[in-house]
Amino acid sequence: MAKIEKVAEVSPLMQAVSAYIASALKRKLPQEVAGRAKNHLVDTFAAILSGSKLLPGRRAIAYVKPSRQWSRIFIETARSLRVFAS
Repeated sequence: MAKIEKVAEVSPLMQAVSAYIASALKRKLPQEVAGRAKNHLVDTFAAILSGSKLLPGRRAIAYVKPSRQWSRIFIETARSLRVFAS
């Protein structure tokens, strides 16, 4: 005989949170949030570039360099920053 499992209902709170998250792409970011996000992206990219001169950065580059993925990652990151900078 097959065992039938009872499916729990989704709580109203979880329904509200899910609806909020699902509609996020339709809403425009506030100007302050967009500006701070741009600053964080530029800061992260600068940290990546400056960190590439340190031993852990050089080891990371040496790890991914044989696969040639590092150049694709660099180019895609640069493109992303250019989009956000506009």
